[in-house]
Amino acid sequence: MPSASNTLVAASPDDADTILRLVAGSGLPIDGLAEQVDRVLVLRDGGGGLAGCALVEAYPPYGLLRSVAVDERRRTAGAGTALVVGALSR
Repeated sequence: MPSASNTLVAASPDDADTILRLVAGSGLPIDGLAEQVDRVLVLRDGGGGLAGCALVEAYPPYGLLRSVAVDERRRTAGAGTALVVGALSR
């Protein structure tokens, strides 16, 4: 799992460019993502940098998990799992 210095929080508007680069760089579609940045969950590392992101789009009564991306340097450390669990629990 991510270390205690990592934090799951809602993305801020200032995170939009970083989220779009991270998602696109992971080979995932970014269509419609910029308009939903306020609903994206991000994982911040101890220095405040963005280590990963995830979004659940609402289609009541269902949700679509999308845009789960983790910075390459932080993969295999449980960041993706933490993001999915956090996003689904929202």
